[in-house]
Amino acid sequence: GGLVLAPASHPAASQAPASGVNGQGPASNRVQASPQLQAPASGIAPAGAAGESPAALQDSLKGVLLQVIASPDAPPALKEAAQQIVQHLTGQQLLLNTDRTAPFAQVTMFIPLHGPGGEQTASVHIQSRRGRKGELDATNCRLLFDLDMKHLGHTLIDVQVVDRIVSLSFRNNQEWTAELFQAMRQELASGIASIGYQLLSVKTEPMPEGPQQIGEQAVQGTAADYTPQTYKGVDMRI
Repeated sequence: GGLVLAPASHPAASQAPASGVNGQGPASNRVQASPQLQAPASGIAPAGAAGESPAALQDSLKGVLLQVIASPDAPPALKEAAQQIVQHLTGQQLLLNTDRTAPFAQVTMFIPLHGPGGEQTASVHIQSRRGRKGELDATNCRLLFDLDMKHLGHTLIDVQVVDRIVSLSFRNNQEWTAELFQAMRQELASGIASIGYQLLSVKTEPMPEGPQQIGEQAVQGTAADYTPQTYKGVDMRI
């Protein structure tokens, strides 16, 4: 349910250089996520419940974690960690289930990956139209991956999809990353084509500055930034 993480299936991250997204991994590690933004099922259920087949559960992160929790051989510490992640994922699923009648959806999902100090290192912001059943439209959407990585540092991957045509924008303040991202264009195009999408463009840009900064800084600023301008003039003269 929710944003399904799977190998080589998301245009923004199928081969994105998300090295050490957990603050630990080597430079060759890459974040991979699927564009199939499926309407998730809410609530925590044991493996095999809610009408899900064992094969379907094995293909999802939540299903694997539920199997770990139910396993009599798993260490207590591992079960506790798995339970915390399941609760986190369920919270994200409940967020996706809110206001399903609205024509558009804006959702922020925090991926349960943490750095050495326990800080959150990965999130994805989703903007999408909704279908007739409330599902997110994977063929017309925008995904913004906000990643804090060990080697690349703070990186934004902006994915815009219009009728399965994908435009990618990598934002990072380290000069050497621009050549790295551009060198992966052919690899990205092949991976995107394999799931029925077409890569239109790949851009590399520095990180946004000031009030445009995405993340914690996005809500900061003065009250004047959000106050309408003073109304002047009259609507009718008598």
